[in-house]
Order: sequence, then structure tokens, then C-alpha cells
Amino acid sequence: MWFTILAQSPQKVEQILQEIKEKSGIDELINLPSERFFKVLVSFNVKDKEE
Repeated sequence: MWFTILAQSPQKVEQILQEIKEKSGIDELINLPSERFFKVLVSFNVKDKEE
């Protein structure tokens, strides 16, 4: 599973990752911090084709 965490500091990210590990029972997570931040605007049409 891949997910993104945004937090005020690297310490807060580590705290969140630790909570995820404790609550999920996962023993190991790989933290891949971003080297640079950018945004991409994506829009999906989720309406039924029949509408």
C-alpha cells in the first residue's frame, strides 16, 4: 500500500508512522520522504455514463 503523509515536521511524520504500525500490526514501513514538493491537478469524471 502506498500513501502520503504531510505533517509539520519530520518528527511528526515519524510519530504518525509509529501510530500506523501499532494500530495495524505492521512490523515494517518504508519511509520515502519527498525530495521536492509539487502538485498536479487531476480531475476525474465519476458520473455514470447513463446520466
